[in-house]
Amino acid sequence: MYLTEMDDSRASMIYTEINVSEAVENVILTMEAVIFEKHISLGYEIEPDLTARGNSEQIKQVVMILLENAIKYTNPKGSINITLKKQLIDILFSVANTGEGISSEHLEKIFDRFYRMDQSRVRKYGVSYCQSHH
Repeated sequence: MYLTEMDDSRASMIYTEINVSEAVENVILTMEAVIFEKHISLGYEIEPDLTARGNSEQIKQVVMILLENAIKYTNPKGSINITLKKQLIDILFSVANTGEGISSEHLEKIFDRFYRMDQSRVRKYGVSYCQSHH
């Protein structure tokens, strides 16, 4: 849903040169206490001073969403590993976690907008979806 909002607001967005390494580290720092409380071990490898043109708040928001998702689906006493590195001309950001994983039948659908593997989880968390049309 956040990515849909980003699409809608892209025209008015201000892009600047941002330090992606710092943005990712800032999000990790804000989430470390939550991860510790849940008895999840955290490992990260952040290549310093990687920069890109973009919007710092949006980058942080996407990193936060991915990290929150990793925390939610990590088994107790499990682990989360985060990497940020330069790969040729791109920056590769990766969040990996231990947990049940995603079965092959769902893998091809996970990037479909609003797709959820476990429909009971949707009811459990009272999630409702809405789209705004402009």
